[in-house]
Amino acid sequence: MVVFAIVHVLPGDAIDALVPAEVANDPAMRAALEKELGLSSSTVSEQSLRYIQWCQEVTLFPMIQASKLIALQTLGLFMQHP
Repeated sequence: MVVFAIVHVLPGDAIDALVPAEVANDPAMRAALEKELGLSSSTVSEQSLRYIQWCQEVTLFPMIQASKLIALQTLGLFMQHP
């Protein structure tokens, strides 16, 4: 929660970090990118939903990757066993 809050309190956003300044300063391009990246929401419920999605990505993605690695290692052990 602290990381999420800090990221949203800092000046700028993902668009400023990802694209050149001339693209970020174009209102039409900025609006399209905000919509595509899900940054155009400003209500509390939309911010809450974004926080929940962020938590899922931060916690579930590493767990899924770890379980895939364990499964591949286990499969490798079975393949080596005569």
